[in-house]
Amino acid sequence: MNIDPVKIIDESVLKLFSEHDDYMIDFLGDDKWCYTRYNENENIEKVWVVSFDNLPIGCIAYRKKADGIGEIKRLYIKEEYRGNGISKKL
Repeated sequence: MNIDPVKIIDESVLKLFSEHDDYMIDFLGDDKWCYTRYNENENIEKVWVVSFDNLPIGCIAYRKKADGIGEIKRLYIKEEYRGNGISKKL
């Protein structure tokens, strides 16, 4: 397993973000109206992708909110890899 910083425009990042969005919309059901799919206006500054055998299986993103304050965004692990402590490592 590797955790690597990746540019926000990387195809693997955008695909994981899209999978995350699909998961959240399904998970929220009737409350999906309150969820916003990823867009460039989120001002995400840094992204890390976790890969297993060169296959991207998850990601986490960060954005600065104010001096000394940041926010974790888009923490996502593909379902088949959950329960293995990957999100804790991210």
